[in-house]
Amino acid sequence: MAVKPYRPLTLTTPFTTGPDIKALQRAMNKRRRARGLSRVDVDGEWGPDTDAAVRETAWFLGITKDQVDGLVSADVQFLIRNPGQRTADQKARAKNRKAKLAHSPQAVLNAALRYVNKTEMPAGTNRGPGIISRCQKAMLGYDGYFWCGAFVGYFLEKVGGVPISRSRIVYTPAIVADAKAKVNGFEGWHSVADAKPGDLALYDWDSSDNVTANHVEIVIRNLGGGKLECVGGNTSKGGTNNNGGGIYRQIRSMGLIGVARPRYGMA
Repeated sequence: MAVKPYRPLTLTTPFTTGPDIKALQRAMNKRRRARGLSRVDVDGEWGPDTDAAVRETAWFLGITKDQVDGLVSADVQFLIRNPGQRTADQKARAKNRKAKLAHSPQAVLNAALRYVNKTEMPAGTNRGPGIISRCQKAMLGYDGYFWCGAFVGYFLEKVGGVPISRSRIVYTPAIVADAKAKVNGFEGWHSVADAKPGDLALYDWDSSDNVTANHVEIVIRNLGGGKLECVGGNTSKGGTNNNGGGIYRQIRSMGLIGVARPRYGMA
């Protein structure tokens, strides 16, 4: 395929900007909307959200993973803008990958976000209704326990198909250890700056408790500058509470120590 007149792109500091990026964002959003996936802001800025979305879009269009590792080439950008120009092999690969979208990071997020603003009943019991007790029973066999890890683990396993350890996902220091060791369904441990949608954000809000992390949430968006938009359970709205009793979507920065990346298996 002849190289098209687009420059190769990847995440940089400061972020790369330009009208070509804005045009690519518009084209990419059309592909994502058609598949029920979240869209990015059309701002002409190649930030963390755009970087992650471009690579995921290339994947579900049938482009091989090696073509979107590192620099996103001119050819890949051309195919995102003009999917009708894909080869027969790429179209066949996209068809085979369609079913995997049901287990993608976006699918996990969509499932978790349906429960935003649900709270414990009675308050302070770490129980019910619905998902609050259900996630604990699925991971632990009982409820009435701290449940931020059970909340994320439930969706990783049931929707994402990630082979987590149920006994370890409920203990936040174990999530950090497993991500660093690349075991129990995790492919690695990454900095906050490198966070992607579907990663698990780990927090240490109490340095006196002698544990590496005491809360976990699912990353929705990387806003840059050390800020992540996340959804999590057993927390409070607007606060840093790791036993807050509710499910909330909010922007976080305080206490973030890094992100654990689940092995979603989209290859």
